Amino acid sequence: VPAWWTLYEPLKRAGLPAVAVRTRFPWRAAALVSAVTLALSIVFFVQNVQHGRIFGDLGAVSPKHISWAITVAGTGTLIGGLVYRQIRGKSIGWFLAVVFISYGIGYIGVARSPDYLVGIPFDALAQFAGGLSIPVLISWALTKYDLAHRGRGMGLWAACFFLGQFLSPPVVTFIGHGRWSFLDSVGVVGIACLAAAVAAGWLGRRSPPL
Repeated sequence: VPAWWTLYEPLKRAGLPAVAVRTRFPWRAAALVSAVTLALSIVFFVQNVQHGRIFGDLGAVSPKHISWAITVAGTGTLIGGLVYRQIRGKSIGWFLAVVFISYGIGYIGVARSPDYLVGIPFDALAQFAGGLSIPVLISWALTKYDLAHRGRGMGLWAACFFLGQFLSPPVVTFIGHGRWSFLDSVGVVGIACLAAAVAAGWLGRRSPPL
């Protein structure tokens, strides 16, 4: 409610012609961005929602060891964000391929690790993908909307991203379906990520640089 009363429309206040605010919303582009964001968000939150369970199933039985493992592996997120700042001129297909490859190797490695110490570097690789994926998705989404539609477009992006947080645990549970362990289900997600990496690299090979 306070936002409703205090925020203003910059284009209207600037006195620009009415046609400037009547451009059609790019629903096709929004649908593509939203679908990719939702899929990647489900993968992203496998780790970020269930990190404690991942390391617990790998043998880190105490909260102290679990928090230590998460903290050490968390350096991957920082590295992912820093790497994005250094990369220029790459397409969204290239970025998504790197993100999905990193998630695929990381999740499969975690699923097959004999203990949590071996699992830490694989978990860090997956966190690298997470640190890279958010700025990549946001930058890509922003290229699809002009100023008149950026609020609605990024609202859709945020809705899809956090819908993935809600959907991720039941998706992992559905994959196991009572037959596989939790870590086996994480490994299946990793295999799906490798397939998605191939698709992203192929379909996005002609996309413009971000």
